[in-house]
Amino acid sequence: MGQKHILKNLHSLIRNSALSYMNEFVWQDIELTTEFKNAYERYLKKSNYDIEFLGATAVITSPYAKYIYVPNQWFVIASYAIETYEELQKYKEFFKKVANHLKKQPETYAKQLRDSASLSDRTEFVECAKEIFLSFCSDENLAEESSCRLWRFVTDYSWWSGQKTIDRGDFYVSVILNMLNLVNTSQGYVADIVNAYANDIELKNLTASIDAFTVNMETLNSNYDCLYETDKEIRGSEENKSDGEETIPRPETAKIRISGTNALKEIKLKG
Repeated sequence: MGQKHILKNLHSLIRNSALSYMNEFVWQDIELTTEFKNAYERYLKKSNYDIEFLGATAVITSPYAKYIYVPNQWFVIASYAIETYEELQKYKEFFKKVANHLKKQPETYAKQLRDSASLSDRTEFVECAKEIFLSFCSDENLAEESSCRLWRFVTDYSWWSGQKTIDRGDFYVSVILNMLNLVNTSQGYVADIVNAYANDIELKNLTASIDAFTVNMETLNSNYDCLYETDKEIRGSEENKSDGEETIPRPETAKIRISGTNALKEIKLKG
């Protein structure tokens, strides 16, 4: 069994998730199970959204009668990003704990650390983070490792391909879309699906395996759980922004293919 970490290496996690998606996912028309459809419909109804599944696509209607058109492929590719989403949220929660402990306003503090962090800021932040980690973990090395990773998270956005500051509720969206090589303007709902999977226990259990929520999906490898690389960091390299890590791979541009009979068409609101 590999070494356990309080905080996983975000760069490796995102890289491995992207590789799994790139190497395993097969673009094809996909049929979802009735169990999954019912579960996703129940999830949406909590927020007064409706969904109608139409063969290879779905139409979601918002409480304000706005339509979202979702190819079934999106429900599958979103499953590759669940672990990344959960780890990003975990990092964010620990950042907020540090900010609260230091009596800092998270929004201002996040921008300060990203744009103009000083050596004194690092010392204060890392010592506070380590104190928090040691409050529930007796392993000094793991606490130090996690403190360095958390510091890198708030200061080196290139490490985890972040764009928006971590205080924002949607800070994870660009990370997920970049990882899956999707365009924000037209395919941003995939990030909402990931959010649904991670925060609804029924959906999370169903999407743990592609076979569990699709009928005809073929993958090059049915097990897409991330295989973590052994950490190569030398202590202290977390704050080194030029540590020679491999860049996060980007899949070949993949265009969604939908059968002609189920092609998405613009539907205008009636009345």
